[in-house]
Amino acid sequence: MSRKRATSYDVARLAGVSQSAVSRVFSPNGSASSKTRKKVLAAADELGFAPNPIAKSLSLGRSRMAGLVVTQYTQQNYPIPLKSALDVISKSGDSLLTQIVDASDDGDDAVRQLLLKRVDFILCAASLSWNATMECRDANVPLVMINRRAECPGVDTIGSPNAGIMKEVAELLYDRGARAPVFLGGGVRNWVSVERCRGLVEASAQVGLAPPVVLDADFNYDGGRAAMRSLAPCIGTFDAVVTASDAMAIGAIDVLRQELALKVPEDVQVVGHDDVEAGRFQAYRLTTVRQDMHTIFSRAIELAFSKARDFGRKEESIIVQNKLIERATTTSPADSSNNRTR
Repeated sequence: MSRKRATSYDVARLAGVSQSAVSRVFSPNGSASSKTRKKVLAAADELGFAPNPIAKSLSLGRSRMAGLVVTQYTQQNYPIPLKSALDVISKSGDSLLTQIVDASDDGDDAVRQLLLKRVDFILCAASLSWNATMECRDANVPLVMINRRAECPGVDTIGSPNAGIMKEVAELLYDRGARAPVFLGGGVRNWVSVERCRGLVEASAQVGLAPPVVLDADFNYDGGRAAMRSLAPCIGTFDAVVTASDAMAIGAIDVLRQELALKVPEDVQVVGHDDVEAGRFQAYRLTTVRQDMHTIFSRAIELAFSKARDFGRKEESIIVQNKLIERATTTSPADSSNNRTR
């Protein structure tokens, strides 16, 4: 027959102290004399007692769990920053519950699952509806949107200037001799892709590029390949491809080189977004936009803890600057004059 689990009352009885004294000994900020502490710990050891973390969290009004919602692409492209976020939250004594959503980029169901688990706050790197956002507010659960728009007031946001950086991309392509760009995006339901497309369209008009041809495909390698294949009849009408993700850029490059017999960057220049490891391989050396995801996740956690301490404070919106990294898929300045005469 299994032995009954010891309770704090059993420890108090054996140690000859009050049950509140036992609670103070096992509370991080509890006060107890050295004599009392020794008696309680000895009794707990004899009885095999361990504090119940669930009961403790209820008494504190906290679950000691944080929620994180990310798309499958965020998980794949930024494993190191995600691990850093886990480490930061773990140091506070909390646990991180992660929900990964698919390419639809819709985090509503994931957020509702986290609310059911009574998480203390939610970091969300997927799009949310007004209703799901309001459910977090009604539950007094701090919500921080990462690289996404907040659908209602009172929600903190943090991210990169997804549209703004495209001015630098357009200027680079123009300086390198390109004039007719194509944009490969992840569809209207992918918010960051929509923002990057909007930025390129606006910047192209400003710097003198032709209005970009816009194609939507899956936000991955196969999507880039499929989109580039669909452009095969249009070869010669475009000289640059800008993609909403590095995976799409790599897929596009493989089709340009292997199926369409074109040279990158001599015939078509390519710019990606995210600076993933594969894009840095010697076979690609992809020109891309690098986001500072370490800072984004770290600051997001700071915002969440701040909101948990003062839920009524005014929302904050933080922009973490990203950086255009030029590598071998755009032409060198010395070659750009040749590109302009084609």
